[in-house]
Amino acid sequence: MNDLNSLMKNRRSIRSYTNERIPVDVTNKVISAAYFAPSAARRYGFDIVVVEDSLLKDQIKTICEQGERTWVHSRPNEVKDSILQLPGFSFQKNFLTDAPVLLIITTNPNHPNIPYPIESCWLAIAYMILEIENSGLGTLTYTPSICLTNRRHELNEVLKIPIDDHIQVILPMGYYDVKLEHKESHVERKVHHNTYGTPYFK
Repeated sequence: MNDLNSLMKNRRSIRSYTNERIPVDVTNKVISAAYFAPSAARRYGFDIVVVEDSLLKDQIKTICEQGERTWVHSRPNEVKDSILQLPGFSFQKNFLTDAPVLLIITTNPNHPNIPYPIESCWLAIAYMILEIENSGLGTLTYTPSICLTNRRHELNEVLKIPIDDHIQVILPMGYYDVKLEHKESHVERKVHHNTYGTPYFK
């Protein structure tokens, strides 16, 4: 087991995975971590879909790639250009089929009986990411662009997710053998002292 600070510092977004199978008990530990997270009114207003089927992953990949192309090219030119120039950006989402397991986390943002469902959902996602790192696996917080459009129902239909539920994230999960680059911390840029604009770090 790693200490918490090391887990947070060493975590990277992984987009390339080996085909090594993940033991069921490891996947179960990651899922269980979600339910240790704080949750408004202890309602745990999210669902987790565990996808291992290769044909289903192929469908998810195709929908996500098509949806991303549509969404990016619908942006104003300056926004579109800035997206296309992002380091490592690609319309190809091979990690969706390369990863042995996809964890798809959903929530109904308008549920009348669940307070702060999106906030609680993302707290759970953070706990899952740390457990994935702790288990020696890699992941990526992939938020499909198609979920920002009126075509989001396409993923819901494939996964048989209720239409009122929104996919918050897809976590591809797997072992990896890529070299990790050093990650710089820029915390000093975003921390303010007492009032906004007064640097906390001198």
